[in-house]
Amino acid sequence: MNSESKKFLYQLLNTPSPTGAEQEIQKVVKKRMSNYARVIEKDVHGNLLVGINTKATRKVLLAGHCDQIGFIVKHISKDGFVYVDALGGIDTTVLPGTPIVINGSKGDVYGVVGHKPIHLQPADKRGQLSLPMSAVWIDIGAKDQKEAQKKVNVGDTAVFKPSVAELSDDLIVAP
Repeated sequence: MNSESKKFLYQLLNTPSPTGAEQEIQKVVKKRMSNYARVIEKDVHGNLLVGINTKATRKVLLAGHCDQIGFIVKHISKDGFVYVDALGGIDTTVLPGTPIVINGSKGDVYGVVGHKPIHLQPADKRGQLSLPMSAVWIDIGAKDQKEAQKKVNVGDTAVFKPSVAELSDDLIVAP
């Protein structure tokens, strides 16, 4: 892959775009495609449409999907923990300890997913693989609800912290 294409791919993978809040990733695509497109516009559903050879007799559609599985803030506890609901299919078994970025209306807020420690869980709940979303929260390091609300609002979205790592044989991994 040439360096320009690789840079663009990494930019796409490092731009948060949770379901329903794809505006930032669309800006990246729009900027890149403005060099090639005859038409760039949004439809009534918020999709970004890019037309390259719009006068051609035969039309070809390439559809891309740019939103990410994510979360929406639904509650901030008295202790300052941020409770979320899923935007898309979330496997809760992989959540504890996962770095998260909340795309707050006041700027990005970093946190980590937590849940009740095993030594505080009832014996019959210990070691369960499946967790309900209501049993996990995001710890943003706030001492209480008031401090958390200075950074995060109910309705803000969040995603797994964007990152890209290179594996062997020209493979990469990203959320």
